[in-house]
Amino acid sequence: SLEYAPLMFPAVPDTQVLFSLVEASKKENCDTHIGVVQAKDSFYGQHRPSKMPTAPQLLAQWDAWKKLGVKASEMESGTLFVVGSLLKARSGGVFSVVWNQERYEAGLDTDDVHNVDTEAAIRVAIEAIKNLIEQDRTQNK
Repeated sequence: SLEYAPLMFPAVPDTQVLFSLVEASKKENCDTHIGVVQAKDSFYGQHRPSKMPTAPQLLAQWDAWKKLGVKASEMESGTLFVVGSLLKARSGGVFSVVWNQERYEAGLDTDDVHNVDTEAAIRVAIEAIKNLIEQDRTQNK
């Protein structure tokens, strides 16, 4: 998102969208975790940091993110939120955990199984959009 805003600009979702997603997640009986997510531009930098020329820096940064309690790491939300702010468009994100490499590497999850079921995340997104449409209709009356 550096082409859209300075690095210091906060990449955060629209609060109406966030609250609607939380409400929808509860309605759909999904586990809900709210917090800071690390948005990055390098898939292999996270999954194979030791193979990168910047390995020491990447490993130190990831350690810092973990100590700060980030909920996840992904690659799209930061830019989506910044562009949403720029365009005055509401934006938010629903994340579905595919795999927890930290738990796996710590021996807490011994099965190397990836969750590819996105149905719950899609249901939450649709329900949240319905909520937002209803809120907009009510406000515009």
